[in-house]
Amino acid sequence: MIAFAMYLVKVSVCISAFYLLCSLLFRNYTFFGFNRYYLLIGLAFSFAIPILQFSLVDNYNILLPHSLEQSFLETEPGMNQFQTVDNTAPFINSTTLFSIIYFAGLAVMLVRMVLSVYRIIRIKNSSETCYHGKAKIIRTKLSQPFSYFNLIFLPNKNINPIILEHEKIHARQFHWVDLIVMEIASLVLWFNPMLLLYRRAVKIQHEYLADAGTVGQGIQLGRYLECLLQQVRVENSLSHVSQFYSASITKRIRMITKSATPWKYSVTYLVLIPVIGLLLAGFSIRPSANYSSQIESDQVMQEEISFVWPVDTSKTEIVSGFGNRIDPFTRKEKLHTGIDLRLAEGNLVMSAAKGVVLESRIDSAMGNFIVVKHSDVYVTTYSHLKSMIVKTGDRLGRGQTIGYVGSTGLSTAPHLHYEVHKNGQPVDPKDYFPKSK
Repeated sequence: MIAFAMYLVKVSVCISAFYLLCSLLFRNYTFFGFNRYYLLIGLAFSFAIPILQFSLVDNYNILLPHSLEQSFLETEPGMNQFQTVDNTAPFINSTTLFSIIYFAGLAVMLVRMVLSVYRIIRIKNSSETCYHGKAKIIRTKLSQPFSYFNLIFLPNKNINPIILEHEKIHARQFHWVDLIVMEIASLVLWFNPMLLLYRRAVKIQHEYLADAGTVGQGIQLGRYLECLLQQVRVENSLSHVSQFYSASITKRIRMITKSATPWKYSVTYLVLIPVIGLLLAGFSIRPSANYSSQIESDQVMQEEISFVWPVDTSKTEIVSGFGNRIDPFTRKEKLHTGIDLRLAEGNLVMSAAKGVVLESRIDSAMGNFIVVKHSDVYVTTYSHLKSMIVKTGDRLGRGQTIGYVGSTGLSTAPHLHYEVHKNGQPVDPKDYFPKSK
C-alpha cells in the first residue's frame, strides 16, 4: 500500500506540472482544440509516467537472473497451524490508516458519482424525448440546459436556438468523453485539490470550443454575446455534464472577443517534450546498475563481506531451504533459489550486508521485493514483503531495516524469501550466515 501511495503522490506531482504549464503558457491562447488535447494528454501521461521504468544500462539484467522470479513459499502440512510469534507491527500502523482513509474517501466519491448518474437517468426517463435534426433532445423541468453523452437536456420552456446550437457542439465534439475521464481521475485522486482546477480547465476549453463553433456557424457575435448576458447563471450539481452556464462566463466573453492567437505561437506546445522528459527522469529512470563507484571495492571477495541474518533469529524458522524441491504451485521439481524464513507479519527485514538498492518495487510473483547489490560479486534479494522503506539507489549499512515481513505475491503465509547471488548465480544463503543462529 505504501508503493500505491507513492504512485498517487507521483501522479499528483505530474498533474500539477501539466496544469501549471498550461496556466502559465497556454491559458490565453485561442488554440482551444490544442489546449483540450494538451490537458487530456497531460492527464494520461500523469498516470503512465510513474508506472514506466527505464534502466540507464543495458547489462542491468546480468545481476538479476530469471531465477529471482521463480521462488515461492512451499506449502507444507500444517504450515498454517504454526505457533504465532510476537508481531512487532502496531495494530493500526500508518499504512493501515492510509488505506482506511483513502478507500473511505474513494467510496464516498463513488457513491456521489453513482447517485449523479442515477439522477440523470431519472430525469431522462421522466422527460419527453424529441429530435432536432440528428440531435436527441430531452425536455426537462430543469432551469438550465446541459449535454450528457449524445443527449441534450433542455428546459420545457422556449429555448433560444443559439443555446441549442451551443449544446449540439458539445455533443458532436464528444466533450462528454473528456468529462467522464476526468471524473474517473477525480475518483482515484479524490484527495487532491489540483484535480478541481484541472477539471475546471478542461471544462472551460469545452465552453470556448462551443462558443467558437456556434459563432463560426454564422451567428452574429453581438447576438451571441447578448444571449450570454441574458442568461441567469445557475450552478449545476452534476459534475460530469457539459453546461451552457459557466462560473467563468467573463472569461468566455473575453475569449470570444479576443483576436486569434497567431499560429507561430503554436510551437510553444513543443515545451511539452522536455517537461515529459524531466518527469520521466524524475520518476521512471532507474539508476545504473553499475554502482562500483559507490561501493568501496570493485573486487570484494566472499571473506571480505560480512553477512548477517536478514531477520531476528529468535523469531524465525527456516521452512524451505535451498535446492531442488516440488514447486507447490506447479507440482513439478524445480530449483528453490533461496530460503524461506517463517515469522509473523510486520517483523523487521534487514539488509544482510552493506550495499546499494538496485530495485525496490512490486512484482506479481515476488510481491513487494528488494534487490541489494553488495559488490560486483554479491547480490541479495528479499521478497513477499508487506511494505518497503527504501528506494532504488539508496545506500545501506549492514543490518539496516529495509522493509517488513509480509505475504504479498505468490505466498500462502507470512514469511521472507531470501536469496544470495554470487556472480549472477543463486547460492545457498545458509553458507553466508554467521555460524550461530
